[in-house]
Amino acid sequence: MTMLQSRMLLAGISGMALLSSIFSAQAECAPDNPGKGDSVVCSGIDADGFSDGSNGLAVSVLTGSRVNNDTGRAFELENGVSLTNDGDIISGGDDGINAGDDFILVNDGQIRSTTADAVNANDNAAIINNGTITSSGDDAVQVNGGSTITNHGTISSTSDEAIEVAGEDNVTIVNTGIIETETGGDKAVEGNANLTVRNSGQILSRDGEAIEADADGLILTNSGEIRSLADDAVDGSGNVTISNSGIISGTFNDGIELDSGTVSNSGLIESTSSAPGEVDSGIDFDLGGGAVNNSGTIRGEVGIGTDPTNAAVQEIVNTGTIIGTGGTALALYGGNDIVTVGDGAVFAGIIDPGAGEDTLDLLSVEGRILHFASRPETVHSAGQTLIWSGTSLVVVDPTVHAAITPVFAAANTAFMSVVRAHAVANPMPLATASTGNPDILSKPWGWAAGTAAWSRFGGVGAAEFEGFNGVAQGGLAFEGRDGWRAGFFVGGIFTSYETSMARHNIDFDGFAGGLHVEHDMGDSVVYGILSVGQGRFTIRQRIADAGAPDGLATSIGRPGAIFVSPELGFKAVTAMGERAIEFGASVNYAGLFMNAYRETGVSLPLTYASRDIHQIGANMRVALPFTLGEDAGGRSIVTPFASLQASLFGGDETLFGSPLPGAGASTFTARAGIGFSRRARSGLSFDASLEGLTGSGGRYGFAASAGLRLEF
Repeated sequence: MTMLQSRMLLAGISGMALLSSIFSAQAECAPDNPGKGDSVVCSGIDADGFSDGSNGLAVSVLTGSRVNNDTGRAFELENGVSLTNDGDIISGGDDGINAGDDFILVNDGQIRSTTADAVNANDNAAIINNGTITSSGDDAVQVNGGSTITNHGTISSTSDEAIEVAGEDNVTIVNTGIIETETGGDKAVEGNANLTVRNSGQILSRDGEAIEADADGLILTNSGEIRSLADDAVDGSGNVTISNSGIISGTFNDGIELDSGTVSNSGLIESTSSAPGEVDSGIDFDLGGGAVNNSGTIRGEVGIGTDPTNAAVQEIVNTGTIIGTGGTALALYGGNDIVTVGDGAVFAGIIDPGAGEDTLDLLSVEGRILHFASRPETVHSAGQTLIWSGTSLVVVDPTVHAAITPVFAAANTAFMSVVRAHAVANPMPLATASTGNPDILSKPWGWAAGTAAWSRFGGVGAAEFEGFNGVAQGGLAFEGRDGWRAGFFVGGIFTSYETSMARHNIDFDGFAGGLHVEHDMGDSVVYGILSVGQGRFTIRQRIADAGAPDGLATSIGRPGAIFVSPELGFKAVTAMGERAIEFGASVNYAGLFMNAYRETGVSLPLTYASRDIHQIGANMRVALPFTLGEDAGGRSIVTPFASLQASLFGGDETLFGSPLPGAGASTFTARAGIGFSRRARSGLSFDASLEGLTGSGGRYGFAASAGLRLEF
């Protein structure tokens, strides 16, 4: 052997050794030709992929290893195979993994295809992903019927769907990670019949629907985020069931679009914007009937809508907020729809019940205003006061507007009590001297017996507390012949009353004037009083409205409400030795004839009619005058008294012009009290009383009054 030949042989041997060393470092998946049920381990780098026709293999790709194929599939497997990946599986020419039925994949590494599906499996696959599965050429994951995908990592596509169910049914997807399509991709999840999705992570599509079910039976439970930046967030077919406590958000289309089904929402469902030329909804029912139970927020150009041709029944229960950014909260079109309003419900926009025999169920007693495109045919209430103003319905706590009646009754009672106690009639003692006590029963100061001339005028202020009643009054009186006396008076009154719900209160303010005539017949006097006044109610109430959610609205009864209160009575005196007992009784009527109301502080101006209020009262008083002693001007007289007053009042049978009948029940109030008046010859008198109150409905309380009178 020549030297040259020796050198060539050595070079050949060295080259073969080097090539052997390289192939040993790449270490292809082994064994190369396994049998059914064998284990295959991939370590190092396998550059031409792994393909085997055996069923039931158990394949492991170790940490730091890579199985790739630039011209074909990285893995091509048959049925019943399980694959655990802790490395990288990459295909540049076809699917990353293509498997038959009953495939099991646990991925803690990376699976990627640049030209086809990253994972493509047939029926009954079970895929658990804790790593990343991505495709820039087709779907990230494609499975057939009966499969389950559990994702705690990232599944992403820039070309087609992140997850696609290839035309078959009964697939379940559980996601706590990220399922997304990038720009240029399509739907994040596309399935068929009986697709079940449970999401507590993020499902995001940048170019299509986030979730689309092409056949009936979608079941979606979401506590995470489902969002599309270019289409519906969720597009279901019929018989859909959705429970959302997270975020479902669509852009340029609906938040949720479905043919029929049930949606329960305690989170946010929204359409952030409509497609050009379209009106999109937070939830849109295309063809069939549906039910929505909302305690969260639903928002869109239309909050909840249906297709204009949809004649099925929609049932909406709202205890949350439904917002129509385009002005319509509900657009239900055809069908005998049912809208139920519960505590906390806000409809920001018009409710359009559409055609059909529609029903409104009011479960809440909270104050609110509901604006309709047309009135529903049937309204069921929970005892609220319902006031229609055109197609706007004011719904208030029944204690609010109903309290107008007792507020007026209290105001009138306080005013008439002051009239009786402090106006012209009572300050004038009986002119008789038959009791033998001329000091007590002396004639009025400044009055000349036997002449027709008179005399004096005076003023009085008083306050009575029942809620709060404030009264101020002044008058002028005249003495005539034959025991006749007459006078007139003017006064003002303010009453404030808080209803059983602390956020509501009612004020009544007004002024009144009146005439008093009495005839002294010796031991007795008969008298009549006529009060005529004008008043206004102001009702402040917390009320939910589209323009002022949970704001403070004010109902103002326009000035011009007239009240009239005539009274007829008598008083008499009976001698008891050197003492005398004075007693009296009267009956009175009070009527309030109210003008229209106007609601302020709300989104739309509302004006509605109001009801008349009537009160009938009976009053008794017993007094015992006696001499208190002397002062600089002479003697003073103190008159203790006891009083009893009973009133019956009520309104008409229609509340505020509403076509809905009101309760119309009468209310009874009784007042018993004691007090005294002190009258001095100096012309300054003082009166005070304390009364206990009771009435129907278990009401009770007290009233205190005090007043000063100056006579000159």
